[in-house]
Amino acid sequence: MKLYRTGFSLLITVVAAAGLTGCQPGQQSATTMSFRLSPFELASRLGLDVTEETDRYIEMKNGTNRVLVFIHDGGRVFVNQVPIGSTGPVAHLNNTVYLPEILESMIRPHLRPTYYVAPAPPKFQWIPPKSKVGGLVAIDAGHGGKDPGATSYLGYTEKGINLRIAGKVASILRAKGFQVKMIRTSDTFIDKYERADIANSVGPDLFVSIHCDSNDSLTMRGYSVYVSRSAGQDSRMAAGLIEDAMTATGLSSRGVREADYIVLANTNCPAVLVECGHISNPREAALLYDGTFRDKIAAAIAEGVEKAMARL
Repeated sequence: MKLYRTGFSLLITVVAAAGLTGCQPGQQSATTMSFRLSPFELASRLGLDVTEETDRYIEMKNGTNRVLVFIHDGGRVFVNQVPIGSTGPVAHLNNTVYLPEILESMIRPHLRPTYYVAPAPPKFQWIPPKSKVGGLVAIDAGHGGKDPGATSYLGYTEKGINLRIAGKVASILRAKGFQVKMIRTSDTFIDKYERADIANSVGPDLFVSIHCDSNDSLTMRGYSVYVSRSAGQDSRMAAGLIEDAMTATGLSSRGVREADYIVLANTNCPAVLVECGHISNPREAALLYDGTFRDKIAAAIAEGVEKAMARL
């Protein structure tokens, strides 16, 4: 469903001036709408995007937060899976839901800061591993199946690029003597919670999730390495080494960053997520489509993983 905010205030004025006192079933009068917001207006004020709307709830997200507003009778509001209070009365007008304006002040204190950038980790000295044989790395190719991920500037989707880079990283690590568990090996959909469960079931020494970044701005560029906010020193060490190794690709670094992605927060081992560049950027979209350049990215990630495994 698409919601349109343009002309809303004018609509309320016209309807009120017409002396509307009754409502169709499931609707409220215009005069009761004075202090209500559409989901898009509420999301915009909170720095979120409306990502799903049903007849029972509205989901709003950004890279750090997930808000669920249940709009049925007795509905409640959840911020990052924590209930914070009741939704209150909602209004329906012309197939559009309007929410109480007070929700903005109720939700805002519970939102986490968006994309906090962690301080630059110290550069770690490379210590050759005593043995290249052994050590288990879980490699997660992001998205897949019905979840294509982001769409690139050139029109291809993220899921295939992630899988190709992940497969190459796995091949390099196996050639070096490491054991590798691929979370997915084909174009299949695996839920993000299940991805963490699969990794936990095999007990890897390190979990590496591989993605490509995207942004509304075509000029945004570079790679990032993420850890969860509660990450331990081993995760941060691995992220720093992979971030350092990725400089060999020639892409610019956006550093080691923090975000509570499920695949990071729910794994029981050191875990990192690599954003291999922006497929929304014309230049980087072309580079990521090139097999030779993808191999360069995979080699850099594998080098960082090897160095991290020597310290775990």
